[in-house]
Amino acid sequence: MFNEEIKRRYINENKARNLNLERQAEVLFNRCEAYEERIDKDICCFNTTDIIGLFKSYNTVSLESLMNAKSQYKIYTDWCIANKILVRDRQNHFREINNEMLRQCLNYYLKSQRVITREYILDNWDALLNPAERFILLGVFEGIGCNTNIAYKDFEDLTLSQFDTENGVLRLEGRAIRYSKELYHIAQEASDTYETIAYDRRGVERHIKLIDTDTIVKPAKNARSCDYRNIMI
Repeated sequence: MFNEEIKRRYINENKARNLNLERQAEVLFNRCEAYEERIDKDICCFNTTDIIGLFKSYNTVSLESLMNAKSQYKIYTDWCIANKILVRDRQNHFREINNEMLRQCLNYYLKSQRVITREYILDNWDALLNPAERFILLGVFEGIGCNTNIAYKDFEDLTLSQFDTENGVLRLEGRAIRYSKELYHIAQEASDTYETIAYDRRGVERHIKLIDTDTIVKPAKNARSCDYRNIMI
């Protein structure tokens, strides 16, 4: 992390109010580190030109991921301003970035190709903050849901106990498949996550509580059903 001492202080002072903050912040701070180093400026000091350049460098096709990044960076910048850290003009320029500006940062070429590879998923891992989304996307590439009438059923009741770590196989109904260390790692993270982040049509961030179950992909509280077919990259 660029200016790691400051960012660690921000995480430590605020993580009690948001149980997922440490994981979310580390992902996003690590993601912007290369750009901060390139222009030798902490992200809390970015002007609108810097912000647009950063988001274009993310090379993503997901507006939702940029909306989430903007929201988290905005909160961090507010904290820096309130604590008189680094921000000389005392302006939070993330507040000037609207959704239309974010759309201009999307990589429409990648979107138009309509082909997502396993390598692309891993290269853009940080675009998805919710572990369950990462697990589902990578799981599809590793064979979960294949040869079934309803693909998402494989995910619905899947638990960590089905990972045979001694033999390196995931035991599904009627078959077993090889799995990667990346898939197992994110399965563990998803299994220990009890809140997910989503956005409504106005771009407002929502934190949704998940039911405490043994499954890797946990259902949301008060949800009528689980639908794993609408995951975005």
